[in-house]
Amino acid sequence: MTFINTIMKNVIFQLIILIGLSIFITFYQFNHVPKNLNFDEVEFTKLSLSLQGKPYVPYSKLATGHSTLYFYVLLGSFKLFGINNFALRFPSALFGILNVIIIYLIFHIIFKTKSNFKNNVIASPLSGRGNLVNIRRLIGNGIATLTRLSGFARDDKAFILAFIFLSLRWYFNFSRFAFEATFLLFLELCSLFFLLKVKCHFGERSDSRIKHSRFWSSSPRCRPWRTLPLAGSFGEAGQSDVFFLLLSGLFAGLAFNSYTPGRIFFLVPLFYLFITKNKTKILPFLISFIILTMPLSFYLIRNPDIRVNQQSFLTNNSVSITNKFSYLGQNIVKTALMFNVRGDVNGRHNYPLKSALNPLIGILFLVGLIVGIHQRQNKTNQLFLIYFIISLIPTLLTYPHENPHMLRTFTVIPSIVYFIVLGLQWLTKFIPNQYRKISIYIVFMLLILSAIYEIRTYFYYQNQVFKQAFEIKKDISQVIEKDSL
Repeated sequence: MTFINTIMKNVIFQLIILIGLSIFITFYQFNHVPKNLNFDEVEFTKLSLSLQGKPYVPYSKLATGHSTLYFYVLLGSFKLFGINNFALRFPSALFGILNVIIIYLIFHIIFKTKSNFKNNVIASPLSGRGNLVNIRRLIGNGIATLTRLSGFARDDKAFILAFIFLSLRWYFNFSRFAFEATFLLFLELCSLFFLLKVKCHFGERSDSRIKHSRFWSSSPRCRPWRTLPLAGSFGEAGQSDVFFLLLSGLFAGLAFNSYTPGRIFFLVPLFYLFITKNKTKILPFLISFIILTMPLSFYLIRNPDIRVNQQSFLTNNSVSITNKFSYLGQNIVKTALMFNVRGDVNGRHNYPLKSALNPLIGILFLVGLIVGIHQRQNKTNQLFLIYFIISLIPTLLTYPHENPHMLRTFTVIPSIVYFIVLGLQWLTKFIPNQYRKISIYIVFMLLILSAIYEIRTYFYYQNQVFKQAFEIKKDISQVIEKDSL
């Protein structure tokens, strides 16, 4: 019990730190950076208020056309806090904080091999020299971790991932004004969380081909099912499995009803169920997904999406096939350069032209992406590779003059963070044992410096750009009152 209590205290301690940091970054000078409003925020307010007192509608033609799910949430915020700038931006901030918790829990599931070591040993009586050798190897792979400096005994990678995630300027920028990007990401992460609960509930065999780092154990897998403390029959486990799949499909369906890029997210869970040879479990996922998407789907069948038709060159019959391939090629190049070379020019999305990732994080991302592709037999690597690709598709199909676009590609951030830690993990295997302890301090300091760099860039430099990018200098209540006269 002492072991379990220690683990729980560490997990809670980690979550408290992450939530505290996220709240600070999100709400520090909230409504002052950016201080003014953007035209889109005004249009979003009008859209949400137009839904009040009317039957549910899945889509609105206001604000150039949007599915309405997020705007019902926004309407609830106005009813709770009144029509003001805080209420307008609070939902985005709230989901920005919740995402940090969800992504920590996701990677808590993925990277729990080391934390299950003791349980596995207890479940299997030790005998023979071979077991002792395995124990020594496992301890050698997992004992030296970054978060050990802060007293953490498990979930080192989950904590580091969540810390990098919340400290990315690309991420916390969109949690500070009234765009629905953080809401969409929340829905997608919840779908992934319940999907991985299915995987972890039954467990999966480890892949012996995955290479291990001397610094960290690099084969993310769930606890073997033989050691799971199942209190019931396999049938009961199957019922839990179906429940998690239904929830995963439910949140994927809600993502379909959110910001436009979320309409293809469901391909990620479907692909994962397929590659993990869980094809028979696709049906529960699809049932809840289809039910949630039916109202919007029926509407879009009768009324084509205005926004998609305006932004996608695929639906423009006047553009030749040759030009469409040319646009696609330009978008691939621009999006690839966005991460490390030339970022979004839009002042609301980014400090104009600055790369989406800072130099340190950008290098780790590239290394991790290469490692992930090289070790693509790893099912977790496959999951985040497909999530990475799916998240980029919407911006690849829009006109090149709009790209790179850090808003449409916002949901690629979890995959980027995963590859960052994968790159860090791979690089540390070259560190000799005698320098391993000091390397932990160096990595720890570099990640802190990276976070400080991101925060400074946002509040000092990007704040200057916001003065032009957010052009409306009145409170939202004054703008709405004036327009209603």
